[in-house]
Amino acid sequence: MTTQIPKIDTRSVEEIVNRVKNRAGLADAQNDLMGEALVRIFARYCEIVIERLNKVPEKNYRAFLNEIGVSRNPPIAAQVPLTFTPVKSAANTSIVVPRYTKVTAPAGEGESSPVVFETAQAMTLTLAELHRIVTLNTKEDRYKDHDLLISADEEMCEAPPFKGSMPIKHEFYIGAGEAFAANKISSLHLFFSVEEQLPPSKEYILEWRIENSQGGQLLTPDKDTTLELNRSGEIIFNDLPEWEACNISGQKYYWLSCRLTTQVKSQSSGTRIKPPLKLPVIRMIDIAGDSVVEGAKIDYAFFNGLPLDLSKDFFPLGARPVFGDVLYLGCSAFTQSEADVAVKIKLTNPASAMKEPPIPKVNQSGRAVIQWEYWNGKRWEILKCRDDTRALTEDGIVSFRVPQGSRNTEVNGLDGHWIRARLISGHYGLEGNFAYGNPDAVGQGFKYLASTLAPPAIESISVGSFKETGPARPEAIITHNDFVFENIDIAKNKSFAPFRIGHDPIKALYFGFKASGSEIIAGHWLDLYFRVSKTANKIIYRGDQQFPALSWQCWNGKIWQVCKVQDETQSFNITGVVSIFIAEDIASWDETSLGKNGDSLCTDGDASLYWIRAVWVAGDYQCNPVLQRVLLNTTLAAQVMTLNNEILGSGNGMPNQIFYTARTPILDNPLLEVREPQLPSEAQSSRIYREEGKDAIAIIKDAQDQIEEIWVRWHEVNDFLLSNNLDRHFVVERLSGEIRFGDGSKGMLPPLGANNIRLRAYKTGGGTSGNKPVNSIKQLRTSLPLVASVTNPDAAFGGQDIEDWNSVYTRGTSYLRHRGRAVTTEDYEDLARNASRQVARAKCYPNKDLASDSADTAKPGVVSLVVVPENVQAEPRPNLDLLRRIWNFIDQVREQGPTLIVAGPEYVRISVEAVIVPAYEFMEADIAGTCQKRLEAFLHPLTGGENSQGWGFGEKPHESDLYALLESVAGLEYVRTLRIISEEERQGLLESGSFLICSGKHKIHLD
Repeated sequence: MTTQIPKIDTRSVEEIVNRVKNRAGLADAQNDLMGEALVRIFARYCEIVIERLNKVPEKNYRAFLNEIGVSRNPPIAAQVPLTFTPVKSAANTSIVVPRYTKVTAPAGEGESSPVVFETAQAMTLTLAELHRIVTLNTKEDRYKDHDLLISADEEMCEAPPFKGSMPIKHEFYIGAGEAFAANKISSLHLFFSVEEQLPPSKEYILEWRIENSQGGQLLTPDKDTTLELNRSGEIIFNDLPEWEACNISGQKYYWLSCRLTTQVKSQSSGTRIKPPLKLPVIRMIDIAGDSVVEGAKIDYAFFNGLPLDLSKDFFPLGARPVFGDVLYLGCSAFTQSEADVAVKIKLTNPASAMKEPPIPKVNQSGRAVIQWEYWNGKRWEILKCRDDTRALTEDGIVSFRVPQGSRNTEVNGLDGHWIRARLISGHYGLEGNFAYGNPDAVGQGFKYLASTLAPPAIESISVGSFKETGPARPEAIITHNDFVFENIDIAKNKSFAPFRIGHDPIKALYFGFKASGSEIIAGHWLDLYFRVSKTANKIIYRGDQQFPALSWQCWNGKIWQVCKVQDETQSFNITGVVSIFIAEDIASWDETSLGKNGDSLCTDGDASLYWIRAVWVAGDYQCNPVLQRVLLNTTLAAQVMTLNNEILGSGNGMPNQIFYTARTPILDNPLLEVREPQLPSEAQSSRIYREEGKDAIAIIKDAQDQIEEIWVRWHEVNDFLLSNNLDRHFVVERLSGEIRFGDGSKGMLPPLGANNIRLRAYKTGGGTSGNKPVNSIKQLRTSLPLVASVTNPDAAFGGQDIEDWNSVYTRGTSYLRHRGRAVTTEDYEDLARNASRQVARAKCYPNKDLASDSADTAKPGVVSLVVVPENVQAEPRPNLDLLRRIWNFIDQVREQGPTLIVAGPEYVRISVEAVIVPAYEFMEADIAGTCQKRLEAFLHPLTGGENSQGWGFGEKPHESDLYALLESVAGLEYVRTLRIISEEERQGLLESGSFLICSGKHKIHLD
């Protein structure tokens, strides 16, 4: 509503000109230029007088409003988060960003100077890095990773702080030693003894896997007599895949895991495993394995220093074996200590071959002796074996048990497990040579002896092995529940529960920090900025609700230690900063898997994180909050400038003294101090401390401890009507910077003195110029060493200019009606707008409880007040802090009988499907987008409608309105068809009439 100021004189210039001409007889005069000029000059002077005369009612009305205490509100300062980045070289230095640090943004269009922002609190920067954010809800047995909240990108995610979506893992790990490596074990046996035999359950299943650095591989038991660990028995796995040692919770073994995969529906709420369902308790675990290798190939073979091609027939000791020749064989089957190994050798030319081989049969007459040897780490030792090949002269098997002392060694540059066969005596025949025909008869000539050399040749060679390992106790057992590892001491624990569900804390939000050492964060404050929104369509505050209580804790290596905290977010209800003081004994949390990404828990050398957490202790959220961003080293700043110790002037003992500040307007509450000749009385001092705080009286002493000055803080009031001659009161006119004192009877006179009146501190600034975009506030105006940069990750918001006079007139008119008391529905609506300038519209519904599910049912004794904030978003919704401030404001001026509920609006989304016909083909590309924008602007709840004044509660557009809107678009010939689709936020909202419309999703088709 706009108040119309009546005009005293409504005559226009032309009316004055015509009347003067008629009175002077100049109406019929022709070409009298001089007379015309004089008349026009006179009319102009009359117009100036009339204009000033017509301002008298407005001036008087403003004076009247001022007398009743209604004046223009000063501008509102924009708020913005600022992120400071320290230099990396300042690792061992405490970097403090003091309060009132000033950061500027470049002057915008039409601005003559940069816009200054000022931090509201001091902040200690840290070189730690916020690395992980995880929600853990053990009540619902769910968790959720929120790492996207840490990103400083413009794109926002939405994360409820205490609600998970993924099932929490419940598992345990069995650690086996070197003998149980997967490439050696072909059959694995697990023997379980349980505390209590349980009936088979269909509520859950177990998932077995071999763990490795890639996440592990699933296993299916070939036999399970334990019935999912519900009774004592044996579980057998055959044909195990390759198994590699990896690190879990600081222990490196070959790990087999068992995971509880199916979650159980609770009888009370959600999905949760809890009694009466019983989970197994294990008393003992034994592990055994069979290693069977058949037909394995030799990996490498050498004759002395020459490699042998095993893909064809070869001479293992060369074509002319001599004493000391060696055959080296390398195979992975030789690695298992105590394994029974069989080397199967098939010769090309065995001595007992039934058919004649392609080469001469191996010669046995030389009684060759082959010695098999292994490497013991220092020398080649004799290998105790059974050689059925008779020194490589027959097909057969060389069988042996791998000695415990067998070690890897390097042969001809290749490292591995080796055995060797060495010719230590005898031979495989002699080469041809000449001899005396008759040794006793000299001179009777020589005789040639034919060659008998026939060395062995191998056609094929393969290896088989078998080994039984165990049964034995595992090297380690680790349980993993609620992301916490627990090492089970097999010697001490008679039994253990592998799966544990629903432990404290029930709901917690964990924050993991990377730091080069604990000294980076220990004993310092950590400032975390939280941007918060609401998920509920209906945001409600009813006064009696309590915010949830959160406990902030840090891990000190043994327990979670409660931290001192300053929470501006009010338990994540509103956007703000949470400052946490980190204990001196904070330590990395090595017993958790929260720092691990992905499904695999096998780690080697992962950096440990330092953790803090917010634990939900008590209470409930009326409207569930949603986190959109979490930033470290971030604090809130406002577009203000704080001025300190400004001398206003001197007290002269005269009544109604007036002083003016150096800068205007004045924001917030200025701190005014007066230097007085003596201390106030005890009663007066008590009142001063009660009104202005513990530091309201400042006493300055000299070197001899004598009082030099006494500065007393005075109290601001709206007027002097209730003041007496002993009240230290003053009145502030914020727009002009005027500060006025009383006359001695209504308000104490300032004492006589020179420069004895000062403003200890006051703020100035504000306005829409402070609503700067993202990353535009980045110039430090205050010198800060060791600070590399500063910027605003979010856009500044909330800045408003000085209240316009039409708003003042409307407020003044309504004030005459309600006089600051909430009685009628109109009073509630007017007072809601008075409570905060952020309120654009308010609607009061008597006898309705908009907080209940049956909001449309009449409920006597309840008053619901719907508040719409000043917002450019498509669906403006207030935050909980605004609703609370409005509730507290109205609660002080209303009758205490009815229950007051302050709520956000509920919307009906209006979507339009239209088929349009463009006037020209070349405009088709742009016209659909133009129509879309027109519809979105027209359907905005606050700035839409025909007059751009928004839409009233319960008001909907007609089809004719939308036809006219679209057909007014340039280049559109006509609208062929149009359909309106209404989408309610809750069923029955259209019938209730307590809704606002907003723009939905529109579909514009070209014909």
